[in-house]
Amino acid sequence: MTGDAIPDFSALLKDHFTAQSFPNDGKVTLTLVDVLAGEVGRDKQTRPKLYFTEDPRYLVCNPTNYGRLTAAHGSANSDDWIGATVEITKDPFVKDLTGKVTGSLIVTVTKPAAKKAPKMSQSK
Repeated sequence: MTGDAIPDFSALLKDHFTAQSFPNDGKVTLTLVDVLAGEVGRDKQTRPKLYFTEDPRYLVCNPTNYGRLTAAHGSANSDDWIGATVEITKDPFVKDLTGKVTGSLIVTVTKPAAKKAPKMSQSK
């Protein structure tokens, strides 16, 4: 084995929310401040990462949570979600594609982002 030994892997997970580190009965309410694309996982897939005002950690946005945010705002444009208040909870009974119970974090929009005023066209 090469490299430095890391006996406690939790130090590597402190930069983002994970179902494994989130308590089953936990709940946190946060304000969405940014959505950025980033590589995640072993296969380095590009996924949306949700960032919040009140917490430095990000949440990788899975397809279910993407659908929830899109439905709540009537828009798939993540710029329209900025300022939304969301609640993150855990469903401990979600299974992965192999059938293993892994749990999943669920995003619920408690207050959608304010609608932006339409841009006025300038007439000559």
